Amino acid sequence: AMALSFRPASPSDLPLLYSIEIASYPDDEAATLEKIIYRQKHCPDFFRVACINSESSIGDDQTTLTEEIPIGFITSTVCQEFTDESMSNHDPSGSLLAIHSVVIKEGFRRRGFATRMLEDYVKFVSRTSPNISELVLIAKQNLLKFYTNCGFHVLG
Repeated sequence: AMALSFRPASPSDLPLLYSIEIASYPDDEAATLEKIIYRQKHCPDFFRVACINSESSIGDDQTTLTEEIPIGFITSTVCQEFTDESMSNHDPSGSLLAIHSVVIKEGFRRRGFATRMLEDYVKFVSRTSPNISELVLIAKQNLLKFYTNCGFHVLG
């Protein structure tokens, strides 16, 4: 399996992550760059990036450079209740974590990366944020199986 690493998003990642977001979601669902910047600034603990390591050799002595290339991310905000309005804002005192984006870049899909990314994410959240009681998201019908396979339950 290709090595995947997971880390928090940094501000310098955001233009690239935004380009992955708009390439992955329809216009009316994709987050704006402003929203992505907001989420990284206000909820950095819940903005995780999946990277693959890319090696390239440079120079006469063929020095190997290993670079982490972001190929996907998950972003969420904390809220009190599962409603459109409360999900769009970040309320640090809430106990629900509303997941907004679970995205893998085109060309890297259907390899189980999203599953590994989500598994890492759930573990990370449960380890670092004991105040979060539940992760919630709105999923399209065609993705329900993916989420139930990852341990989510369908509420309606």
